[in-house]
Amino acid sequence: MSLEHWQEELQRRVGELQDHLKELKESHGSVSTATLQKRKHLDACQRRLDEVREASKNCDRAVRIVKDPVKRTAGKDMLRGVERQIRECQDEVRRAELKLNYSHAINMDKDTSEGEYKKEIDRMQDGMKESYARQLETLDRTLDVAGKARDGVESQGQQIHTLAEETGRIGDGLERAEYAVQRFKRQVSSDRICQALTVGNVLVLVVLVVLAILNRKPLLHSIGV
Repeated sequence: MSLEHWQEELQRRVGELQDHLKELKESHGSVSTATLQKRKHLDACQRRLDEVREASKNCDRAVRIVKDPVKRTAGKDMLRGVERQIRECQDEVRRAELKLNYSHAINMDKDTSEGEYKKEIDRMQDGMKESYARQLETLDRTLDVAGKARDGVESQGQQIHTLAEETGRIGDGLERAEYAVQRFKRQVSSDRICQALTVGNVLVLVVLVVLAILNRKPLLHSIGV
């Protein structure tokens, strides 16, 4: 299926999740009725969160294989926004669950003091804070590794740039050497031609002298003077 299909599916799931969260916050009535309503909406929110996560995974896979860079960037931006919404909704669900458990316990178990339940809720909230702290620590380590990887890539890029400059200088030197060799070849070829012409002139003169002697004619007459 196309990226557009998975994006529409993801948006629909997020909308359903937001609707259930709204119903969860607005549910009211008698204590028992409100508790049942909130539990119903809370369970629905949990299911919708799972559906949104699954739709987000499908959308992420579609973004990874799309070839259009503009669509890929827009898809990644949308996924980041959805991830933020998921975290916010998850926090809302957890808070609602804590309140629901607290309210249910206070109304169903009269033998337990309200302070003890508040302590239990505080303990659960502290656990959530510790979990977030661990996640942030993991994120910091990931960012640190990514930063080192980026620095390594930049260093390699600088090395490649330096090597390219050195290669360019070597290429210029080779061109100059090749030009010098060609000029030397032309000079040698010109010298050989001059030598050949000189030897030829001498041979012509010798032949003319010999012919003059054989014909017993004056040398000057033989050469046309």
